[in-house]
Amino acid sequence: RARQDIVKQMEQNAEQRALRAEELYQEGQRQLQRLQEMKREDRKAWEQKQEQQRQINADIQRFNEESQRLKAQERERERLEEERVLEQQRQKAEREAAWQAEQEQLRLQKEKELARLRAVQQRAQDWQAERDALRAKRNQEVAARQWRRRELQQARKKAELEQRLRQQRLQQVAQKEQDLAMQVQQDRQEFQRVLR
Repeated sequence: RARQDIVKQMEQNAEQRALRAEELYQEGQRQLQRLQEMKREDRKAWEQKQEQQRQINADIQRFNEESQRLKAQERERERLEEERVLEQQRQKAEREAAWQAEQEQLRLQKEKELARLRAVQQRAQDWQAERDALRAKRNQEVAARQWRRRELQQARKKAELEQRLRQQRLQQVAQKEQDLAMQVQQDRQEFQRVLR
């Protein structure tokens, strides 16, 4: 009967060790599932950020295209206006041929001054447009660098968190295996003592 009790106790100990081993395996599976879920969520967030960045770039592109179109329309309007003014001036000059000598000289001087002022104004507008475009490009580059820096920091934090979780899980498994081995050794020593 004592031997049967010992054998029964050993079987119960073996069943408990098997249950503990199964619990360790299930706990490892649950942690692995949590890590995979975190990766899926991080991937989804990254894709959303990428989509937002694409939208921002598309909006910037549309804004630049619209600005270029408006500038082209303005230049075309100015050209047509100049042509209309010149045509009116030519017709007036033909009607006033007798009075043309002195007035033509004055008109030509005024037109030259007007053309010079328009050229100066156009150069100023072009210079301002180039400055605005350069400023917009610099702002976009700064925003892109900040976004990349934030992405790198988040990725680094996520990697560190995963490393800590993995290390903790390995430590827990190693500790449980060590405890289980010690329990098995104690059971074996107790069994040997009883047999002796």
